Amino acid sequence: MKALITGAGGLLGSELASVLPGAVALNHSALDVTDEDQVWRRLSDRRVDVVFHCAAMSDVDGCEREPVRARRVNALGARNIASVCGSLHIFMVAISTDYVFDGRPGQPLLEDASPKPLSVYARTKLEGEACVEQFAPGHAIVRTSWLYGRGRKSFVSWVMDHGRANRPFDVVTTQDSSPTYVRDLAPALVRLASTRSNGIFHLVSEGHATRDEWARAVLESADLDPGLVRPVESYPAPARRPRYSALTNRRAAQLGIRLPYWREALNRYLTVDVPSEDGSAAVSA
Repeated sequence: MKALITGAGGLLGSELASVLPGAVALNHSALDVTDEDQVWRRLSDRRVDVVFHCAAMSDVDGCEREPVRARRVNALGARNIASVCGSLHIFMVAISTDYVFDGRPGQPLLEDASPKPLSVYARTKLEGEACVEQFAPGHAIVRTSWLYGRGRKSFVSWVMDHGRANRPFDVVTTQDSSPTYVRDLAPALVRLASTRSNGIFHLVSEGHATRDEWARAVLESADLDPGLVRPVESYPAPARRPRYSALTNRRAAQLGIRLPYWREALNRYLTVDVPSEDGSAAVSA
């Protein structure tokens, strides 16, 4: 597979680069997806057959504060990549989010569930999905959720910081989704791309949990005190998050592509990729 990765400096993009060592891995400084001419030059002078589009403005609260920038990156950036992929007959794997749903509690969501975004981030990512569908005939739109992994700030590393410091902290009880380990997600994306299957896919770790359940599981798995988690219903934030956005991997599973259960994945992460004790800040998503 001759691949190009946008957003290769991020959590998922860097993991994809590690499982595709021959890929053209472009971070923001190497490729600004909002620059249409630059996108055309970068993609047209590379002989690739798949683009993994990971570049995004994923700071959920930052998107709320800077909606114009969010739309440029998440919607118009996706359109630029999709247009060139369509023109050059390159298959596009576009990364989207569980946040496109409004979070009404119920059964985990299938790929054909109706989106209802609540935030600027979610709306711009949904716009990006529409652009991919319109401009890239060969595409897989992959919605995923609550990513964590090695070498980057995440909710898990934030929880670990509090646990190591034996410092109590607030975590909301009113967000429920699927924590997903990028070391599992990246090879699944490569397998999906190899099938050249079109449409929308949900790829997340099996099962789901509330934020506070996830935080306690992190501390328990790391032999730290889960009693440090103080459950709260909410805390102030500029952007609304969905209360329930657990996803079901139906279409990918039909292709034989599944991710492990989220607790098993978390245990492997804490064994293999446990964050350093330098400390890191919480991410807004």
